[in-house]
Amino acid sequence: MLFATLGGGSLVVQVAEDFCTHVTTLRVWIRRADAAEGNRAGVTSEQGRELREVSRRIRLLEQENEVLRRAAAVTAVSSKKSWNHSARSSASPKANAPSAIGCRWA
Repeated sequence: MLFATLGGGSLVVQVAEDFCTHVTTLRVWIRRADAAEGNRAGVTSEQGRELREVSRRIRLLEQENEVLRRAAAVTAVSSKKSWNHSARSSASPKANAPSAIGCRWA
């Protein structure tokens, strides 16, 4: 465990000064090293990379799903209108015939 090697808080301050970095930055590095070694609960850099990749893939799939859902809704409305129009035309052929033709046969 890296923090145990460094000892108490005053040594962390000294090491941070030696590395010309801020104490908080050094503490973050210590936490990351401990997580990578399995001495502390946390996400390793490899796990973090995998989580970001999976989250990106999930976001993409959700977007694709939304596009497909909208396309299906448009197709359903379009086919319903088309079906209603064809049902009316087959139900009464004289209703859709031009009036001039109807007058000739009348």
